[in-house]
Amino acid sequence: MKTYLMEFYDKEYLENLISLFHQDYDGVYFFYLQGPNPRKKEHLTQFIKEHFQLEAKFVKVDENSVALIASQIIEVMNKDDLYDFDITGGSELFSVATGYIIGKYRNYKTMVHQYDVKTDTLIYNNNKDVYTKKENCTATIEEIIAMNGGKVISISDGIKYDYSKKELRNEILRVWDAVKRIPYEWNKFCSMPSESYIDDGKTFYQRRCNKYGDEKTVGRVMERLTKFKIVLDWQYKIIKDKKYCIYEMNPFSRTRKLYENSGSALEMYTCLAAYECNIFKDCQASVLIDLNGIITNIPADPRNEVDVVMIYNHTPIFVSCKNTQPTKEFLYEIKVITQQYGGKYAKAILVASEKALEPVKQRALEMDIILLEGVYQHSLSEFKEEIIKHFPYI
Repeated sequence: MKTYLMEFYDKEYLENLISLFHQDYDGVYFFYLQGPNPRKKEHLTQFIKEHFQLEAKFVKVDENSVALIASQIIEVMNKDDLYDFDITGGSELFSVATGYIIGKYRNYKTMVHQYDVKTDTLIYNNNKDVYTKKENCTATIEEIIAMNGGKVISISDGIKYDYSKKELRNEILRVWDAVKRIPYEWNKFCSMPSESYIDDGKTFYQRRCNKYGDEKTVGRVMERLTKFKIVLDWQYKIIKDKKYCIYEMNPFSRTRKLYENSGSALEMYTCLAAYECNIFKDCQASVLIDLNGIITNIPADPRNEVDVVMIYNHTPIFVSCKNTQPTKEFLYEIKVITQQYGGKYAKAILVASEKALEPVKQRALEMDIILLEGVYQHSLSEFKEEIIKHFPYI
């Protein structure tokens, strides 16, 4: 006897896949009233084939009556196999048709179940003896975004960071501790034209001081970087009538991203905290997304970069990291990206180094956005506690 999963196709990929994540089946049918988006259907079909070694079959049903839908579903069934109906999400018509089939066609072997997608738990099952929970699996960040119509171009510029490594952990904490109290100066410093070079095995940077106030900014930043031994030595130098700050990096300062992009310290600090929470299945920084899912390499091609993307259970978490005071505009930005490329179950988080004003806090609450503010005041342990309390279903 074979067991088939019976799904009503939904635009929310999690509702289509939640049962396959938890149970083994010999096949899966998706019933639909209107044709699925071709690209999303392609990604869903490919995902099921690669991860579950199953061919997804799509069957159109008529929405005119429950009895007609039931009869069309019965056409793909036989009396020798078992058919497991998932009523998670989807159309109410399908749920009613499922009840109609179970009540009228008693000579067919059927089961019904339902999941709470947010908590990743089985909340209804009319035949518990048949269920054997399999080892859980999940979709990757790339697959989640693809199934929602986008495409990941790159993650961390193609560099894979291992947050379990002590050296990287120490480097992230060192840089964050150095710059977290000078967000304005650090942002301005990193915007100055720069280049790096190697001389006698040593790494040097030179940044051009070409605007009023640059020297004051450089002095403040160098004070912090030398205090934490990130920079060994620095000086001003005139090159072709232009003033530059030349500074030598400590050999343990290896992760260029941390020293060249002003937002990277907070992004990687957030990734490190999420990794050490031990509740997320994946966490990556600087996820560059092609917004229409078609990569053309044309400069005008619509794309966006999400600072951090995490996966909790099967739910994508989109995180915006701002090394400044949070604003309502920041909330709108991350909410739009989250809804478009994470689906209705995705969560949006805004992480900000400084404290938020009360109207921003209230707006975040209204928009169902997790606001982690004033991060510069927290230790790593406190930051992790703040993250964990928003994700209770472990």
